[in-house]
Amino acid sequence: MKIYIIAGESSGDYYGSKIIESLQSLDPSIQIRFWGGDKMLAVNPNIVKHIKETAIMGFVEVLKNLRKISSFIRTAKSDIKDFDPDLILFIDYPGFNLRIAKWAKSKDYKTAYYIAPKVWAWKESRVHKLKKYIDKLYVIFPFEVDYFRQFDINATFLGNPLAFDIQRYKSSNPTTKQATALLPGSRKQELKRHLDLLYDYAASRPENTFYLPLAQGFSEQDLAHISKRNPPENVAFSKDSWEVLNACDFGIIASGTASWEAMLFGVNQIVIYKAHWLSYLIAKQLVKTKFISLVNINAQKTVIPELIQEDANLQELDRLTTQLKAEKSTVLNQYTTINTGLKVEENPFELFAQNLLTSFSSSS
Repeated sequence: MKIYIIAGESSGDYYGSKIIESLQSLDPSIQIRFWGGDKMLAVNPNIVKHIKETAIMGFVEVLKNLRKISSFIRTAKSDIKDFDPDLILFIDYPGFNLRIAKWAKSKDYKTAYYIAPKVWAWKESRVHKLKKYIDKLYVIFPFEVDYFRQFDINATFLGNPLAFDIQRYKSSNPTTKQATALLPGSRKQELKRHLDLLYDYAASRPENTFYLPLAQGFSEQDLAHISKRNPPENVAFSKDSWEVLNACDFGIIASGTASWEAMLFGVNQIVIYKAHWLSYLIAKQLVKTKFISLVNINAQKTVIPELIQEDANLQELDRLTTQLKAEKSTVLNQYTTINTGLKVEENPFELFAQNLLTSFSSSS
């Protein structure tokens, strides 16, 4: 069987690597070609494009890179035709992947989507594209099954992969939580907008220890170039975000997968996000949910504070840090409630690989 996988961001690279491992374990003869990053490369060499090129987020950033994105689309179509897969598997990255899915369906390729676009939060019109162009949809949050059912889409939930992996990681890596995590994001534009604020926060607390994991593809020198300054002396860099989250009891974290990971590690946190002003204005018109963090979205209430745009400043961080540390037990109890129902008993990647091969092998 031949499977073509497209993941365009760091979180997709993580999921993709686990999926490839599971598929290759079940069927050593399987042929895989993919778009991804270093984690996927570590388990399979057949890469087409690296996420260092493809991770573009934000309305303005997308407009600035339209020519590059158009080139990526042409490359994907051409490479898929050359590889001629039995199945195309899309992982998150909806702006790009749904365009390829439309073309793929017109060419009669079988399609599957892992980590559904967050249509319950914004751009709900995409649900119709999923129904039309995707043969099988896999989701990673329990509530998504009921959400998609109202559109007559039978979404499959096989467990939350991060919940499963992080539970295993914590059990094999016991640690004392005494530091603060600083996670500014995984894209260059996020680093540009968040780094200085996080450095100022650390500098205002010289008695505390801070850990900052380097996003994939970025070095300490890259961060120095982006921020135009050196980090405070109490900030230490790491190449492993899970190692950082496992060692910290508090965090200032850019909205995204990292805030969900922090919840699973039991890290009390403040979520921040700054975007280009025009991207933010457009997003405000399209977003359906009043929350930006996956923690609050899953809880459908404010469990952790969110500071967006100009509200993400040092004064607000100071105020909320004091408040949150006093309410730590309440926050952690709410984390426990969210964790219920995430299915951490069985490996979701193995379940997914089995389901995928069973569903599509007979039709290839």
